[in-house]
Amino acid sequence: MAFKNKEEEKKGEKKEFDLNKYQDPTGVTIEKLERALWFFQNRKNFKKSFIILLISLCVIVWSYTLFGYGKYLIIGMDRDRK
Repeated sequence: MAFKNKEEEKKGEKKEFDLNKYQDPTGVTIEKLERALWFFQNRKNFKKSFIILLISLCVIVWSYTLFGYGKYLIIGMDRDRK
């Protein structure tokens, strides 16, 4: 990443800036910024994964509920009558 000041713009020179040597006065590290950027770039994948997880959970819960109700209709009602 290159930053220019006014004098260097006039000369047409570029001054290279080493991002790894940068010390932020607020305490935010480069690693934290890179992690946040990665989460931001992959937010669509996280959203899709979360939706798939919720759909899977719903399918499992409804399957268990319908199985229990079916089992009661087939076996449980006869036992209740006896």
